[in-house]
Amino acid sequence: MGPRAVRSCAASSLRDGGARRGTPRACGQDRCTGATGARGGRRRVDTFDLPPLRAALGGIASDAVAIVDGIFLLRPQLANLWSLTIFLVADRQVALERAIARDAAWLGGVAAARTRYATRYFPGETLYLEEADPESLADVVVDNTDPDRPRLVRT
Repeated sequence: MGPRAVRSCAASSLRDGGARRGTPRACGQDRCTGATGARGGRRRVDTFDLPPLRAALGGIASDAVAIVDGIFLLRPQLANLWSLTIFLVADRQVALERAIARDAAWLGGVAAARTRYATRYFPGETLYLEEADPESLADVVVDNTDPDRPRLVRT
């Protein structure tokens, strides 16, 4: 899909907010956290499209664990890639305030961040939640409204 700056600029007004594309980050445990895998070593792989994600996952040793962190990862075209899924939920207003605090600087200030979330990111998330229903698909659901006290919702 191209570099983040190009994607962000070109897609800033997309109605789906990227929900039909997503931005997964793939790490093989043998590459990322240094645990078991026959090849050992550490490496982080950032990918923003399905073919590079599949390639990154295909390069992981068969005895290793892949940890993939990202948004929209339980869309139909990705859901079959995972053997165990954990879905984090949070109160949307709390999530919005966290996101604005985190992203205001790179989005051009608090007002610009609030506008971007209202017009792109939250509509995209809503579309994803309605179309994919990731909470019902996940193996484990954790309420992360209070990050100091995450609550297991379902296993």
